[in-house]
Amino acid sequence: MKQVNIYSVTTTFLIVISILFYGCDTGVEPDETRPVGLYGTIVDDIGNPISEVNVHYIFNPGMHLEIQSVLIQYSLPYTQVVTVKVYDIFDRLIVTLIDEVEQQPGAYAIHFNEPVTNGIYYFKVQKADTVESGKYFIYTEDITILEDRNPLLKSDEEGKFFVEPFAFGIGNTIMGVTISDSLSIVLTKTGYNTTVESFKLDTTQAVDREFIMKVQ
Repeated sequence: MKQVNIYSVTTTFLIVISILFYGCDTGVEPDETRPVGLYGTIVDDIGNPISEVNVHYIFNPGMHLEIQSVLIQYSLPYTQVVTVKVYDIFDRLIVTLIDEVEQQPGAYAIHFNEPVTNGIYYFKVQKADTVESGKYFIYTEDITILEDRNPLLKSDEEGKFFVEPFAFGIGNTIMGVTISDSLSIVLTKTGYNTTVESFKLDTTQAVDREFIMKVQ
């Protein structure tokens, strides 16, 4: 009668149980799990990372629009205390145009012309217990103007930055213009030549791009 090797049977049983509970390591990397968006790395022409680079963008290149100020309008049916604030796409407060000022009944208009970069901006008009809001964009394709503007964001110590598609406003229709996935990234920093790269952003996955800036 053939004897059964108890040790071999026990070992085989444990291997099967391990596979059932923990899976089998095939050595294959897991699927892409990073958030969808643009992952940029900024380096000089020998590969050194550049930090504190101002990141701007131009959406729908070729629109040839110049929108550097916006008129915010509202009306009051009776005397009210009013506050008007403007926020950027990240919900960061840009400026308080009117801060709890009592205003008489009538129609009002106030200009927003802060030195901000291209992008979508929101205004909120707080009137007594109600809030009116709206959105618009600031836009220029003049690089010399962008160079003097507050950026969308800056690169970190490793020369990296990340932007989710929503921050570019892709798909939004504002002032009769729909923002497409075609854009130009504009990079500026003192001591370096301004870099402009145009491409279509894939909004369905994480996209890695390296940008090279040359020393002046």
